[in-house]
Amino acid sequence: ASLSEDDRQARKQGNFVQSGGKVLKNFRPAIHEIDMGKFQLNHDMRIFTSVDGGWVHPTAWLWHAVTPDGQITTFFEMRESYTTIKGWSERVKAYENTLKYADTGERVRIYMRVGDPALRQTRANTGVSDIGEYARNGIYLAVDGVPAGPNSVDVGLKKLDEYFQPNPKTGIPTWRYTSNCYQLRDEMLKYHWETWANKKLEMKNAAKTKPHKVNDDLVDSLRYFISTMPDLSFEVSSRTTEATDRLGAIPDIPVPFIDSYPREEKDYREFSSMEGDSGYYLQDSSI
Repeated sequence: ASLSEDDRQARKQGNFVQSGGKVLKNFRPAIHEIDMGKFQLNHDMRIFTSVDGGWVHPTAWLWHAVTPDGQITTFFEMRESYTTIKGWSERVKAYENTLKYADTGERVRIYMRVGDPALRQTRANTGVSDIGEYARNGIYLAVDGVPAGPNSVDVGLKKLDEYFQPNPKTGIPTWRYTSNCYQLRDEMLKYHWETWANKKLEMKNAAKTKPHKVNDDLVDSLRYFISTMPDLSFEVSSRTTEATDRLGAIPDIPVPFIDSYPREEKDYREFSSMEGDSGYYLQDSSI
């Protein structure tokens, strides 16, 4: 029987390969990992966060920095089970209070937060969705732009593979991560396709086309972020829109103006925090 490329490499070089074959075949730490000690946040970067919710299945948070030419660096990770949304909100805000731009010394501002579209689902025992509970605790998530539905995983994986490729302007991969994000690295290396229960079923059926849903929390968080927009590049001096047009954002940061932006009538609510931030978020009907 013919062997897959993964199986050949496993036999030839002793490389560990998960059953079912790797999903992220173009991910290579040798070119995508950068030393955390050589990375710094600058004031012209936009900082995003992404989250994959869970309880027994861990909740996974990632922080991403995007330069004006669209270069993305994922620079911090948090992953843990059995932590409440209130607890996560406190941890997220505590970490972000430590972040400062290296070139100005000013406190870092979060441009936008994205997450799993399933966070909109209302919980039967509380009548409140997870996105609503995060809002109650001062964390405002934007999930409307994240693909949902049967093909959403494929869309995100294809987009992620595109960002593994070199940026034509810089010659380096469009997406990279810092060396302290070792849990994300390990998840990505072990991320594999589902398999049939035994060899007999495998011989009778076509290969499964969904990733195995184990130890994929940070990968999912990354996928939600990458799939949000087709192009994250921006002009520093671009025309801007009001904060109400970018759910979850902090005001006073330039945003590209798009004349065709959909103007839906939605219930935006103003917020302010003890740290002095203010802006708008979309009121969850379940709050």
